[in-house]
Amino acid sequence: CAATQACQCQGQPEFCDNGQDDDCDLLVDCADPDCEGIFPCTCGGIPSAEVCDNAFDDDCDGAVDCMDTDCTLAPACQQCMPEICDNGQDDDCDGKIDCADDACTFAANCAPKPEICNNKLDDDGDGLVDCLDPDCANVPVCDDEQATCNTAKLITESGSYFGDTTGNPNLNEGTCGGGAGEAVFYFVLNEPMGVRMDSIGTSFDSVLYVRRGSCPDGFEVACDDDSAGNQWAAKLEFPLLQPGTYFVFLDGYTIDPNLGPNEGPFQFNIEFVTDPFEICDNMVDDDGDVYADCADPDCTFAPGCAGCNGGADPEPEFGTARCTDGIDNDCDGATDCSDDDCTASDYYVTECCNGLDQNGNGIPDDFNCRCNNDSECDLGQICYTHTANTCGFPCTDFFGDVCPFVAAGSYCNQATQQCEFPP
Repeated sequence: CAATQACQCQGQPEFCDNGQDDDCDLLVDCADPDCEGIFPCTCGGIPSAEVCDNAFDDDCDGAVDCMDTDCTLAPACQQCMPEICDNGQDDDCDGKIDCADDACTFAANCAPKPEICNNKLDDDGDGLVDCLDPDCANVPVCDDEQATCNTAKLITESGSYFGDTTGNPNLNEGTCGGGAGEAVFYFVLNEPMGVRMDSIGTSFDSVLYVRRGSCPDGFEVACDDDSAGNQWAAKLEFPLLQPGTYFVFLDGYTIDPNLGPNEGPFQFNIEFVTDPFEICDNMVDDDGDVYADCADPDCTFAPGCAGCNGGADPEPEFGTARCTDGIDNDCDGATDCSDDDCTASDYYVTECCNGLDQNGNGIPDDFNCRCNNDSECDLGQICYTHTANTCGFPCTDFFGDVCPFVAAGSYCNQATQQCEFPP
């Protein structure tokens, strides 16, 4: 009988993981009671998902509860300790792992990486790539592109400026067009000045638009497409711009579905006209002192102005007294509330500089009285010389922000108490 199976397994113990009936009781591995409690039969039955707090090896992998890697993130197994900053685990149980945890701010492997400005990668992980990242402002490679507000090129004198918008992103658009990539310039005026600009010499259909104060959010002063009369070139002329910071966008008009974006080599021409003089009969404040034509002291003795005020010298039609006296003080053909100087606000159009509250909002005149300085305003009011050159109560006196209704793009400066454009 030595060769029979029954005799071969005499005295053999059951091995619990070899798929054989070693002890000849017709029961194999974990089905044999001899294997109860012996690995891998410690889980008792069909493996299931590991329960991390029942002291049982549910999934039959030989690891029980928190010793099982399946339980690493289970609440029952969270043993909080100082964060280790390079192990991919939330060691201190605050829901943040490695460098995302504030505890790792100064860890060597979490030190911020500088943005490399020409590799098309977001090196510092702030979601902004290359020249779109403010960290790349003033970096030569980005200054040459001048493709964004962060890399706008400063213009300090009249001249022609050249570049190429090929591949520039479309981040801004003017009211008259600008759906392709742009080149961005800026200049700063410290005194009133005339400015002329055009895109003659540009190789594509171009648009010019100008914003004041803020590059991405500033008030659009003007926008032009094609008025230069030369190969889709744009032109803008400002007889007078007040002191401030101005951003100029030379933009491609659109992205053609068949031909692609209007982009390529460009030429931007700009001329600054300093010390403009007052022309006394064109209804314009040519020299930027807020006084126009006969109201300007420069024109007091000019033909058509001398003695025009009932034999007296002309004077600005500023303030409630002159806007309610029935006299055309500045000899511009308009009297009192018919004069633009007495209805100076573009926002409160039902008001007039007459000391009354026509619109019933509790505030008389509502920035409709033109002014050059505080002395030309009623008691308690100041002249908003940084924006609208109109009289009004200090912006800090209002509940809420009144500045968008004084000059778009301005903000309330707590120090000066009047609306100002961002630097």
